[in-house]
Amino acid sequence: MHENMMDAFIMRHAYIESSVWAAHYRSQRHQHQPAVKNQRMMMFHKPCLHLRLPRAMTCHSNLPQFPGVAARGKYNRTQLDDAQDAWLRKYYPITENQVLADAMGVSLETVRRLVKAMGIQGKSKRGRALIEARRKIRAMKTMEEHGVYDRKRGHPVSVETKAGLARYWQDVKAGKRDSPVDILRNTDAERYALSMEQRAKSRTELLRRERQRKLYGLPQKTAIHKAVTLNTYTLSQRHHRCSALKRGYLLDEDCTEGSPGRYVIYYDDETERSEKFEANCIADGFTFKRDK
Repeated sequence: MHENMMDAFIMRHAYIESSVWAAHYRSQRHQHQPAVKNQRMMMFHKPCLHLRLPRAMTCHSNLPQFPGVAARGKYNRTQLDDAQDAWLRKYYPITENQVLADAMGVSLETVRRLVKAMGIQGKSKRGRALIEARRKIRAMKTMEEHGVYDRKRGHPVSVETKAGLARYWQDVKAGKRDSPVDILRNTDAERYALSMEQRAKSRTELLRRERQRKLYGLPQKTAIHKAVTLNTYTLSQRHHRCSALKRGYLLDEDCTEGSPGRYVIYYDDETERSEKFEANCIADGFTFKRDK
């Protein structure tokens, strides 16, 4: 009976929190309309940090202690006695695997192996709902503490949020945590491929606009160094320049736009000249001069 009341409280709290944030965002989008219609909704108009769950609901401290210590059997594999087997059968359908592994003092793979040997067919419907409710509650509280909701409400980013983001990216660079891109690639390959395609299109369009601004003498809006360097050589011109170097011709080091030696290919007495090659280069816009 106690477990059923606890489960009902978790589900009710998750439903209230999701409804509260949805109502709050709707009121923010329609500020010209009265956001609060009666006194009963006043408590839901502001961030609902007063809706606190007991620690047992969010930190799994209500999970009974694992009976004893799991013994080691053949090949040093973990084996459970009758009491431990009953404990795992009871709490596996409604508890996260990592929480069970921490309580049992074993690895996550060991929990999966034991469950498979018992013949348990995954989480129950009630367990999946409870796990999802706890996950949403933890996520919302973490986002509130990090100032995510403040930023969505139009408030300036807090100092704590900036410091937290800086620590997060420092951990990513140090290899202690996965970046959002890595997490997306490992969890949803299709969505990752779509996001990378959209990212490539956006960056291509950004570089195109920056090159146009540079070409017409307008100030650059981004700090992308690649957009500053304009290279208007065509594919055939780049091919002819590479072939000229292989044949022993000389090129000017300054090949930027507007430089006198951009479309000039030089030769000296040691260069093995080719009339056909030079004719193709001249048709492509190059000229040939003797190196002084």
